[in-house]
Amino acid sequence: IELLNLPVDEEYFYQNENPEKDKMYLKEKFNIPKDEKIVIFSGKLSDEKNPIIIAEAIKKLRKKNLKLHGVFVGEGKQSEILKSYSGVTVLPFVPISTLGKYFRSSDIGIWTSESISFLDAACCGLPLILSDFVKDIQHVEEFTHTYKHNSLNSLCKKIQILMKNDYRKNLSKMASEHGKKRFYAS
Repeated sequence: IELLNLPVDEEYFYQNENPEKDKMYLKEKFNIPKDEKIVIFSGKLSDEKNPIIIAEAIKKLRKKNLKLHGVFVGEGKQSEILKSYSGVTVLPFVPISTLGKYFRSSDIGIWTSESISFLDAACCGLPLILSDFVKDIQHVEEFTHTYKHNSLNSLCKKIQILMKNDYRKNLSKMASEHGKKRFYAS
C-alpha cells in the first residue's frame, strides 16, 4: 500500500527561477523591515493549532537581536492575542493565488500540527519547521526540521538553525525541487 499526498496546484505554488525577486512582496505590502526574515504560518488560529508558540519564539529570539517577523494567515480564537505581539502581522485567510505569493515571499514555514499547507509551502521553496506532533513527514524530511511539540526552547533552536542564510537557501532549493517531483499533479 502506498500513501498518496493531495496534489499541489503548480499554477499557484511554485518557486521562481530567481527566488530573491519574490522576497520583498510581503515586506513592501505590510511595511516589514527589509532586513527581517519572515516566518509564516497558515491555518486556523485556534488553541488546538496553538500558533502563539510561534509568536512567543519570535518574541524570545528578537530579544536576542535576531531579525525576525511572523506572518500568520488565518482566523480564529488566537487572532487577537497574536495581534498584540511586536514583530507579528496577522492576516485573514486569502485566496490560494495570494497564499502562493505569501509563501514565496517568506523565509521559513512553521506548522504546529497536521496541515496540507506545508506541502504548498515546500513547492514555493520554503524550508519547514514542523512539530513532532506531525507524524507523516518522511516525504518532506530532507528540508524539514522538527521541534518538540509545544516546547518553546526546541522551536527557538530550530528557528536559529534556519537563520543561517546559506543553509536555509540550500534547504529552500531542495524543498522546491522535491515538491515539484513529489507533490505536483502533472
